[in-house]
Amino acid sequence: MKWLFMYQYRKVQAAGELMPKVLLKLGHYHAIRGRSWSNVLSVGNFISEFAKSNDMDSFHLALYINNASGDYGVLSSYPDYKPLADVAPTDKWTVIDLRPLQKYAHAGKLTGLNSEIRRIIFGFDGADNRWRFAGNVQTYGCPVMKKREAVVAALSDSDDDGR
Repeated sequence: MKWLFMYQYRKVQAAGELMPKVLLKLGHYHAIRGRSWSNVLSVGNFISEFAKSNDMDSFHLALYINNASGDYGVLSSYPDYKPLADVAPTDKWTVIDLRPLQKYAHAGKLTGLNSEIRRIIFGFDGADNRWRFAGNVQTYGCPVMKKREAVVAALSDSDDDGR
């Protein structure tokens, strides 16, 4: 995946775009910053480091389904994810900015975090609670995500080869 990314990136550079902006749609295993659940450095980590090496930023967004109890996709039914489920409503899409939590965790101000929530906090910049009957989008402290509909449309229109 890393090779394919660089191949496509270099093709765009060769066409005249020296520092192309990139939008990738990947699953959790590949999008997370750091080590994936299979304990290998992910392509998401590669993208993050690649962006940093070019004086750019990357934004990693995790998507979760959080429906009401008794329905499909109840995030709170998984004990490791309960802290995330507790702050996300079940009746609308919500984007939670995880970046402030990273600072608190580094400073030792967050205690009692299970290893999975810790991985999510440091592996992603935001968590999107996708309620299955999509309604209003609510953003919490994340101005980047206020144009979420445009991002979702861009992801939906991507070619099969990921561009």
